[in-house]
Amino acid sequence: MDRLLSVNTLNRVWIHAFLFFSATASAIQYSKADAVEEFEIKPNSGIKSYDASTDEIHCRFTIKVQGGTSERWRIAISRGDDNTFACVVGRPGDSDSYLFFEKFDLLASSTLGKITVREGELRSNGGEVLSNKEFKIDEGRMHSVGGSFKNALSRVSLLATLEKASKNKEL
Repeated sequence: MDRLLSVNTLNRVWIHAFLFFSATASAIQYSKADAVEEFEIKPNSGIKSYDASTDEIHCRFTIKVQGGTSERWRIAISRGDDNTFACVVGRPGDSDSYLFFEKFDLLASSTLGKITVREGELRSNGGEVLSNKEFKIDEGRMHSVGGSFKNALSRVSLLATLEKASKNKEL
């Protein structure tokens, strides 16, 4: 019974965390993020990667884009409590995007331990939340799914935890 209670409690915590994440990811204040990098996406320039890092977490956004015009984007890392963090990639000011994304990959990593992506969200122009069938979460990353991804993005967000490696030393 105690185990069931703790699993139910944990599930409720994650549901509340994701609801908070969903509400705040679209309104993230880049000035209060732990790390922010701004970059320009140029269409028809092959596969490109863009990065942001803190002392514990690294997020890398890799894309292949065609069509549209050059656009300014940001990648940000915001840490929460209990080793929870968000990686958010999007247009400044929630602007629409006119790029055609062939594919994307948002990777979270750390040298301090294992990253587990708990939730992910894609948004298109106008803040429309896209179907979770358009992406897959595995191995500390979320990425587009060939045949299901509809090539439109204005924001990519993931919520993850860092499980720090224990430092047990034998004497």
